[in-house]
Amino acid sequence: MAFAFALLAHTTACTALHAAHAMRRLACLQDVHALQVDMFRSFLHGVGLMPGEASVLLVDPACIRNFGDTMLGEGELSLFASVGWDHGTVVQCKINQALRTLENCFALVEREGRMPHLAVALLPAGGNWGSLYKRMHGQRMKLMRALLKRNVTVIGMPQSMFYADDKGADEDARRIASNAATYPHAASRMTLLWREPAHLSKARALFPSVRNELFVDVALHLGPLLAPRPAHAEVLFLCRNDDERTGMCGRTSAPPYRPAAALRAR
Repeated sequence: MAFAFALLAHTTACTALHAAHAMRRLACLQDVHALQVDMFRSFLHGVGLMPGEASVLLVDPACIRNFGDTMLGEGELSLFASVGWDHGTVVQCKINQALRTLENCFALVEREGRMPHLAVALLPAGGNWGSLYKRMHGQRMKLMRALLKRNVTVIGMPQSMFYADDKGADEDARRIASNAATYPHAASRMTLLWREPAHLSKARALFPSVRNELFVDVALHLGPLLAPRPAHAEVLFLCRNDDERTGMCGRTSAPPYRPAAALRAR
């Protein structure tokens, strides 16, 4: 649903029907933007390296067929720009779902004496915290430790949590507790953000050694928000092949998606 709400930020103003309702929705989205910026700045307070002095690392921004994940990455870039990091100061790296042309995150972080001057690293938003996508999650946990080891502040952008059993949850709890105990000030340099209150409660129980907060889905930071204007069309259709996949960006073996002939004829 994240992509649908993010599209609302662009299209709310594009209806000539019920102008008062459109204005209320527009005001609500503007309030959401302000809340996101204020909260994000509070997470950065005390880092010591603010925009203009260092770069921000965006880990593994999505470049896959899942349109919602791609909008999360764009929302993150928009949020960074709102607090002072424009695209020129955002360093991007890949693990699983980013452009193949980007540098591998582990290679970037492990450069001896040549790692970029980073203020903070942002782990990607989504719905894959836990055992749903084990390979991706395992690499995220490994990279988190490598970043904390190098005194980089880590913020996990808003996620949903799923564990198939208690074993996986307990293992992650031990890993995060170990990070906080091993590296100086790691507990104060790590924040995990969650999209749902139930997942926030579970995270606070599992990971009490780090900061856990509820945060509005980052795709909602897409903009700019435009003032209401006459509509060119009354209905907007967004067609997508709605499925989950774990494939790498750039895969060319899969044929392009085409709607069924009966659908195209409508």
